[in-house]
Amino acid sequence: MFSIHHTLPDVGSRLCSLAGIAQLDKQTNASLIPAHDRTHPCHHFSGKLNAIMHHKISTTNNMLITRRLEFDAGHRIPNHNSQCKHLHGHRYAIEITLSGEIIDNEGQSAQGMVMDFSDVKRIAQEKLVNVWDHAFLVYRGDKQVCDFLATMPDHKTVIFDVVPTAENLALVAFNILNPAYQDNYGNHLRLEQIRLFETPNNWADCVRD
Repeated sequence: MFSIHHTLPDVGSRLCSLAGIAQLDKQTNASLIPAHDRTHPCHHFSGKLNAIMHHKISTTNNMLITRRLEFDAGHRIPNHNSQCKHLHGHRYAIEITLSGEIIDNEGQSAQGMVMDFSDVKRIAQEKLVNVWDHAFLVYRGDKQVCDFLATMPDHKTVIFDVVPTAENLALVAFNILNPAYQDNYGNHLRLEQIRLFETPNNWADCVRD
C-alpha cells in the first residue's frame, strides 16, 4: 500500500486583513462660479467634480491574494452518528490566501504582483493537492479501514493523526503550506488563511494567529 502520514505541528493561524485607506480631498474650486451666485447648480457640480479629481489613491501596497484549486478524495468520519460514518467522497476545493506587498522590482516577472498566481498554484499542487487528489484520507485510529486499505496493492492512502473533517483538513493543509510559501522578493509574503470546502455549502477556515 502506498501511504502518506500527516502530523499536526503546533502552528497557529489567524487572518490578518490588510487594506489601504483612501483619502478624499474635500476642497472645492468655488472660484469657477461667480461669488454672487452660490446657489447656481453648477456651483454644487463643480465642488463634486473637484473632489473627484482630487481623490488620492492609497499609498499602501499591502494586499491579500487568493488562489482556488479543486481535488477529489474519499474519507469517512468513523464515529459520526449519521451518513458520514460510511465510506464516501467529495469534490474538495481549497482556497489559499497570502498577504504581502506588491513587488516593485523593475524588470521582474512578478513586478506588480504579490506572488504570481501560477506559482501559488504550483506550490499547492506539489505540496498538497497532488498528494490528496484521488486518495483516501483516513484517520490513523480508524483501524478497520486502515487495515482494509492496506490489503489493496498500490492504493493511494493518506493517513492522518486526526479525523479527516473539513476543520482538521484545513488545519493540516495550513501547516503543510505555511513553510512552503517563502518571502523570496522581500515583500513580506506569508500564508494568512486556508479555506477548505467539503461541499459548496460547507467549509472551514484556518487563519493565522
